[in-house]
Amino acid sequence: MTEVNSFRANQSERRAALRKRAADARLAQRRAKAWADEVNTTLASARLPWRTASTWIEQGTGCWCAEFTHLSSGKTISVRLDVSFDSDTARRDELLRLLVV
Repeated sequence: MTEVNSFRANQSERRAALRKRAADARLAQRRAKAWADEVNTTLASARLPWRTASTWIEQGTGCWCAEFTHLSSGKTISVRLDVSFDSDTARRDELLRLLVV
């Protein structure tokens, strides 16, 4: 009887951990989508010749990352912003600084 209770307790713990991982993944996806929207808005408002190829937030470090493609040359660059750029304004200013040629 104790083996069954132990199995159910372990199964319950595994389900709780799975739910937590799923919730964390959904949160990360929402943050990455918001980051992509922020980057696209910044590029469009500044009329820069760059477009986003992909955007993501690193899970381990929390760094804001993006890959850009130049419209005329096809050149690609990757940008990685540290977590010190925690505000929208700081990230936008740093992106503009890096992408203005």
